[in-house]
Amino acid sequence: MINTTLCYISREGKYLLLHRVKKEHDLNKDKWIGIGGKFEEGESPEDCVIREALEETGLTLVHPQYKGIITFISDASPTEFMHLFVATEFTGTLLDCDEGVLEWVPKEQMSGLPHWKGDEIFLSLIAREVPFFSLKLTYKGSTLTEAILNGKNVNADDYSLNSTPEFAPVRRKDREILEAEARALLGKGKYGVLSTVNADGYPYGIPLNYVFDGKKIYFHCARLSGEKLCAFERLSKVCFTVVGDVETLPEKFSTKYESAVVFGHIAKSADARPGLRKLIDKYSADYKAEGDAYIGQVLARVAVYEITVDHITGKARR
Repeated sequence: MINTTLCYISREGKYLLLHRVKKEHDLNKDKWIGIGGKFEEGESPEDCVIREALEETGLTLVHPQYKGIITFISDASPTEFMHLFVATEFTGTLLDCDEGVLEWVPKEQMSGLPHWKGDEIFLSLIAREVPFFSLKLTYKGSTLTEAILNGKNVNADDYSLNSTPEFAPVRRKDREILEAEARALLGKGKYGVLSTVNADGYPYGIPLNYVFDGKKIYFHCARLSGEKLCAFERLSKVCFTVVGDVETLPEKFSTKYESAVVFGHIAKSADARPGLRKLIDKYSADYKAEGDAYIGQVLARVAVYEITVDHITGKARR
C-alpha cells in the first residue's frame, strides 16, 4: 500500500500542471498531472503535499485545501491511496522541475491534454465544490474499468471536464413555470433569501435586497468579514430564492404564490460601483444624482457580490 499526495495549484483560472516528459520509465509519461509524490516517514498528508510542492515547483503552499482520498487499483502497480489537495495561496518563485515541464494551463483547455480518464472525475468534483469525498478508481493497463464515488458506482462520462451537474427537475409539473417567467419574477422581486452553509455545517439563509440584470444577481454588504463572507470563501455555490405575489386561500387551505429558485456561484465584484449603480437604479430610481454621491461616500466601506446563474426554476399557483 502506497500513500501519495496530489495538488492542483490554482491561479487566475489556471492550474499549474506537470507535463511528465523527462523520465524514461514513468507510469505517467506524457501525461499532464498535478504536483505531488510519496509520503515520507512521519508525514501527514498536509506535510507531504507542502514538501512535494516545494521540491517540485519552488512554491510554498499556504493552507492547501484537503479535497478527498483517491484509491487506485491497478494491474500495473501496487494499490495507492492518493490524498487530493487544491491550493490557491502560495509564495515563492516557480523553478524548473526534474520530473517534467511545469506550465500554467487554463482549466477549460485541460480536456485536450493527455491525462488519465479517472482524473476527469476528481477534477470535476473539485470544480463542482463537492464536499470531501472518497473515490475508488480501477485500471487495467491505461483503461479505467470502474469508478466508485462514496461507495456508489458512477459513470465516468458524467464527470467529463467542464461538465455541469444535472439538477433535479421540478416535481410538481402542474406548478412549474417557464424559465423566462422565473427570470421575470427574479427581475421584479423586492428581496430574496441567499442560502449558504455556515462554519458548523448548518444551512444559513440571509434575506437581502438585490438586483438582477438578466445575467447576474448583485447585492452589497459591509467589507468587514462576517459569517456570511466566511461562508462564501469556503464554498462559492449558493442558492437564491425569491417569492413574488402571495395570497392566502383559507377556505382551500392553500396559497396563491409565485417563486423562483436560483442555483449559482458567488464571487466578489472587482469594482463595486457598477453593482451599486444597478441597485440605485432599482430601489432609488428618482435619486440617481444623489445616488452617485452616496456611492462615493460608502465605497471604501462596502463590497458588492455577484451570483452567476447556473440553473433557475420557478413555480406558481395562480
